[in-house]
This record gives sequence, C-alpha cells and structure tokens, in this order.
Amino acid sequence: MSSQKCIWFKSLRQLLSTAHPQDPRRLRSAEDRQELPHNETLFEALRTWRREKAVELGNLPAYVVYTDRTLRELAAGMPQTQVDLLEVPGIGPAKARQYGAETLAVVRRLSGENR
Repeated sequence: MSSQKCIWFKSLRQLLSTAHPQDPRRLRSAEDRQELPHNETLFEALRTWRREKAVELGNLPAYVVYTDRTLRELAAGMPQTQVDLLEVPGIGPAKARQYGAETLAVVRRLSGENR
C-alpha cells in the first residue's frame, strides 16, 4: 500500500473515531450499565415472553422487541397502564401499540402473584 493511502486511511480512522464524541452509546460507563433493582421473577417472565414474541414475529433477535435494559425498567417500575408504559425508557408509542397489551398482561399477572 502506498504511503498516501496509509495516510488517508489513518485520517479516515481518526475522523470516524471523533465523528460523534458525545454519542451516549459510546460514553456509557460501567456504572451507567449497572442493573436496576428489579423483580427478578417478573424480569424472567418478561424475557420468556420477549423470546416467544420474537420467534412469533419471524425469529427476530429478542432485543428487537425490547432490550434487557427495558425489561429491567419494566420489572422495576411494574407499569399498569399504556400511559405508564410510555414512561419506560425504550418504549415509545409504536412499541406501546405493538406490544403494550401483552406486556401489561405479563406485568399484571406477575404483580398479582406477588401480592
């Protein structure tokens, strides 16, 4: 490879590494990724439901339905309504419409068992 190409690739690599320095995905520290205190039984029930839903939707990766962090937030907050769901990080209007009723059913079933 010529020295000009090497210089160009080094410049490109440097540009790409600094292109989005404030991107929160790049800045997450280990402390930010700490698990939330949550109901482990509910978390596992939500994980099982998520896996089944992902398979039902064409064997999608489970994180497409909800990420683990969203499941932890659900298990910690135990939302009871569609409005509550919209307060959960990782759930916007589209996911609330698509998965909300089933998600709330799992939460209600498990929160009722834990009373």
